[in-house]
Amino acid sequence: MSFHVGSGCSSSKAYSQAIKRAKEVFEEAKELGIEMSLLDIGGGFPGLSGIQNGVSINFEEIAEVIRESMRLYFPECKDENSPIKCIAEPGRYFVSSAFTLATNITSKRCIDISETEKSYMYYVNDGVYGSFNCLIFDHAHLPYPLFLVKNPTNSLAEGKRLKEANKFNSSIWGPTCDSMDCLTKSIDVPELNVGDWMLFENMGAYTLVAASKFNGMKKPKVYYLNSDSDLLLLKPTKISAPIDRQNISLTKSDDDYS
Repeated sequence: MSFHVGSGCSSSKAYSQAIKRAKEVFEEAKELGIEMSLLDIGGGFPGLSGIQNGVSINFEEIAEVIRESMRLYFPECKDENSPIKCIAEPGRYFVSSAFTLATNITSKRCIDISETEKSYMYYVNDGVYGSFNCLIFDHAHLPYPLFLVKNPTNSLAEGKRLKEANKFNSSIWGPTCDSMDCLTKSIDVPELNVGDWMLFENMGAYTLVAASKFNGMKKPKVYYLNSDSDLLLLKPTKISAPIDRQNISLTKSDDDYS
């Protein structure tokens, strides 16, 4: 007997309900002379404490609900010699925070809303057909990016940090020229330029694994780094640029990648 409450589950009650129904199935099978021996409680466990798909939930909360439900409906499983074994599929739990995605701004469009108000459209080299497919198929929410700038605007050149710079309501688009390839239609970010980088943290579960090469766009390359000692190697020039939490060295490279 196996169930899956849904990837990125946002309610611990889903597990208690599923385990209760699993017990009912075990009992129905027993009445038919079938002795079931395996319970698979699936996955969906959050790998990060805090917000998952817009809802506040953490692994500890889910684990406690599962423990209580197992004690109630499958008490025999606590015995190592029990004929019933319980397994889980905690893939998301392990890889949710495994990756940070670095995307490069390839194009920019300025929209004059009024004499004093502007909006920007940014095009980056990864989108919903690539690593951001999670926005469509996993009901994920776009994490607010960190920024690494090649050509600081005047406000940044004066020594202001990015989070203190003026922000403009903007949209972010993928590279495929498909109108569906939109990361967000509304986000308040500082003014950025072609060649700057947007870094998206916690882009592990259900991102690159489901990416395609739609419209000939390459999948991003994967670089394994020790965050305590390695420098992040990014294109295009050697410069230290402000980022919300640290400075990262940009090193010239001939490779094109997200």
